[in-house]
Amino acid sequence: MKKLLHSFLLCFPLVGFCQAVDTAVITRQVDSLIQASRSLTNQQQYGEAMQINDVAEQIAFEKLGIEHAAHGKCLFNHGYIFNSQGKLEDAERFYLDAKTIQENATEVDPLDLAATLNNLGLIYRRQQRYEEAEPLYLKVKEIREEVFTKAHKDYAAIVNNLGALYTYMFRFREAEKNLLEAKELWEYDLKMDSAQYANVLDNLGDVYIKTGRYEEAEPLYLKAKDIREKVLGKFHLDYAGLLNDLANLYSDVARYEEAERYYLQAMEIQIELLGKESYGYALSLNNLGILYKDLGRYEEGERCLLEAKEIWEKTAGTESLEYANCMDNTASLYYKLGLFDAAEPYYQRALAIRKRTNARSVEYSVSLNNLAVLYMAKEEYQAAEPLSKEAKSIFENAGGRENTDYAWSLNNLAILYDKMGLYTDADTLLLSAKRIREKILGNAHPDYANTLEDLAILYQKMKNPEAALKLHLEAKAIFEKTFGKEHPRYEECIRNLAVCIKTGKARTCQPITVGGQ
Repeated sequence: MKKLLHSFLLCFPLVGFCQAVDTAVITRQVDSLIQASRSLTNQQQYGEAMQINDVAEQIAFEKLGIEHAAHGKCLFNHGYIFNSQGKLEDAERFYLDAKTIQENATEVDPLDLAATLNNLGLIYRRQQRYEEAEPLYLKVKEIREEVFTKAHKDYAAIVNNLGALYTYMFRFREAEKNLLEAKELWEYDLKMDSAQYANVLDNLGDVYIKTGRYEEAEPLYLKAKDIREKVLGKFHLDYAGLLNDLANLYSDVARYEEAERYYLQAMEIQIELLGKESYGYALSLNNLGILYKDLGRYEEGERCLLEAKEIWEKTAGTESLEYANCMDNTASLYYKLGLFDAAEPYYQRALAIRKRTNARSVEYSVSLNNLAVLYMAKEEYQAAEPLSKEAKSIFENAGGRENTDYAWSLNNLAILYDKMGLYTDADTLLLSAKRIREKILGNAHPDYANTLEDLAILYQKMKNPEAALKLHLEAKAIFEKTFGKEHPRYEECIRNLAVCIKTGKARTCQPITVGGQ
């Protein structure tokens, strides 16, 4: 590295000795150093990149001043190096310093400010600080629209980023509007065989997944997969990411064999490129663990989730959102096995991490809901109710009343009220959840069937066996078509149906004798 750094310094021998400062010359020298540093960063040679950027930063500071635009570019690149290593808090600090200079310096290129705002927004998005990211993205869009025409790839990129952000914020209409605009720009004025266009398709597919429009999502994912394979090749992390998205889709619609195949393909790529201590490999393990849990392959699921947990503990740390997510999923597996005492500390740990990160986030409300469900199973209803109510409130504030997560919170609160004997309240909530799920997911989705079954069980307790039987049969047909007769969820439905038939007969038939059969 000393020889490499020395060769760069030889290019600028007069910087430290000139008495008169030629601002244009110094600025070009700083830019050249930043470009060299950026190239090394993209090659993951972070130490060398940082040393060269330090030289550029020192030159800009000493010769042009702390408030000069060139110094702001150095600070931005310092943040970029940290960002590339996943050191988000360090990156944020330098981006904010660069932003302060770029907003006040007289000769700042507005596109440099836009780059800083965009990257800062990306950090906030990763940290689930969505409300802070949005005004940054909107400012970037304003700058790029003013500098470029809308038919420029950088303008299309920020529209795509906004769409992805609104998806995370559960503002699906705004997300779809922005992503469709970006899609049209690429299709009519830009290159349709580019990785950027594939990214837009991928993000639009995410919107359709979250709104239950699976048939619309699948062709977008498949097209994005073909483009990434053509442009990037099969051994690329973005291609592996698309395989993961497709696997998630197939898992959601119970096409489990296809889901498992894509998860395993993604893992092979991530092992080849990054090894077994990487973020991507841990994410695939996490997703595969969830799939095996849903399939009832609990030992395989636990092994995947615990391995993912160990990787994130080493790489991201025990306060990271990735670690919290894995803790949450592992707890859900233990819950499925009825190991409530094993599940509780995992749920509580995930909840604490997410609360510290963002107590208004959807992810935090998921943790609240999960812990509430656990307390219900333990018959600790007074502990469950405030958690369930808080989760419902967060979901409503985040995405409104017409989204599947809000419906999930209604469903869970209804189950709690059912267990507490508050049948009328439970009925109202379940009917609302049923309406939302039918509207968004359709009447053939397993989540819709879950609500039907919960309603049926409630109606049995309310002594309405005819209505209960009808709902059980409808749920059974959905589970049979979606999962098949060998799936644990179908078997559970059959058991519930049998109880319904038995209790219905007991209430409608009079025994002939006291001891009669």
